[in-house]
Amino acid sequence: AIKEMHRQVGLLQIDPRTGLAYRGVLVRHLILPWDYAGTKDVTNFLANEVSVHTYTHVMEYYRPEHEAATDQKFGMNGYPSRGELDRAHQTAREEGLYRIHGPPNAGEFSCSTQEAEECECSPQEIDEEVRRLVERRDEL
Repeated sequence: AIKEMHRQVGLLQIDPRTGLAYRGVLVRHLILPWDYAGTKDVTNFLANEVSVHTYTHVMEYYRPEHEAATDQKFGMNGYPSRGELDRAHQTAREEGLYRIHGPPNAGEFSCSTQEAEECECSPQEIDEEVRRLVERRDEL
């Protein structure tokens, strides 16, 4: 489904005037305890089957609810550790993704200086646009 969405709308594009996304794919990857989310497989798929330019939000918002809160068998009753979050972020980078939002910089967009061949904006422009977007979101 992600490949098809990418084919139809392309990479995430952000309006530099407003800082708001107006077109494209943004992937949200929820980190789970014990790497149950399969971060390596997910980021490998995104980098190799979709595009290394895919904007990826590595989310640290998992919280155990309902039966997961009392789960002892699979370990879903806890939160991902800081180490798990850092490893997820590093794994995404190792797989070639660089438009990553989320840990380890908690709320900061991190971007390499690698040229984004498929993008209309340079990584620095994307970086600045996303910072404006985060600031605008925080104001609301």
